Amino acid sequence: MHTIRPGCVLFSFIFLAVTSQSLGCSAVGFWVGANLDNEPQTTEVVPSSYATVEPGSEIRIVLQDGSETTGTFGGQGRLAEKEYAERYNAWRRNQSGDSALPRIGDEFSLLRPSPATDGVSGSLVGFDPHWIHIRSPKGDKELNFWNLALERVYDKRGESIEMRSIKARMERGDIPFMSYIVVFNEEAMTKIPAEKIRKLHLEPSKYRKWVGLLAGLALDFTAYLIYQSIRW
Repeated sequence: MHTIRPGCVLFSFIFLAVTSQSLGCSAVGFWVGANLDNEPQTTEVVPSSYATVEPGSEIRIVLQDGSETTGTFGGQGRLAEKEYAERYNAWRRNQSGDSALPRIGDEFSLLRPSPATDGVSGSLVGFDPHWIHIRSPKGDKELNFWNLALERVYDKRGESIEMRSIKARMERGDIPFMSYIVVFNEEAMTKIPAEKIRKLHLEPSKYRKWVGLLAGLALDFTAYLIYQSIRW
């Protein structure tokens, strides 16, 4: 069985473009796409932008322990509150007294540095990269706070933890998060908790030459129809 090499395909389209004016855009589109496919650069995606990654994109994940995994991005999800509470509270029982954070459902207060906004109280729902989720005192809605906009966390006993300490633990993956991402690979579908991810890289597509070819063919076909209509 003969293998068709990409170089031969590209040469064929260039040859046709030279000998026939009707395939010029196709050859150019294929050539541009092929050059983009050969670019080795990857794009790092920050946690706040996971939701913008297109499902089906090829990704490479660097985990907190230094290991790596690759696959196809399947989307971002969030654990149900009950499931997360069980996981978080099990983790919390293994923490020392000085560093223990509030339990899920515990009442606590967040102090913001701006005097105009003062503080806000509620019950803990959970954590996510850069975010703390709390339930309003009436329990009717969830409030989300960016951790950089907070100064301290106070529990119902008045004990406080500096936000920079919590932020550092978030970045190390020490605190369980509610969100996760779905990855598909040859083995199976995997849900990776967000706190286990150190970096997520978006791998360059290897199909852009074919996208360029199809776009070029569409332009060539349109030009051909216009040319024929002018002739007649």
